[in-house]
Amino acid sequence: MTLYTIMSPEEVFGDEGEPHIMEIARGTMRLLVTPTERGQAQIVRIISSNPVDYLNPSYQPGAVIELMGHDWQGWAMQGGKEE
Repeated sequence: MTLYTIMSPEEVFGDEGEPHIMEIARGTMRLLVTPTERGQAQIVRIISSNPVDYLNPSYQPGAVIELMGHDWQGWAMQGGKEE
């Protein structure tokens, strides 16, 4: 089906509730995570120039990690909502 419209896809299909993603630092690498519940987050992506960081099973996408206090401060600065 082809949809011809001048409206944006968000207006046509609505908000599909995309997860909020935040960027946090762990040592020399950066992680994109989705907060799951207070104090925890699920890793979505690893950003690092060190290939060894990608081999660490603790930081593989899908793993759940504990967030630290400074991570939540960064979340608030990125426009996230703390509950």
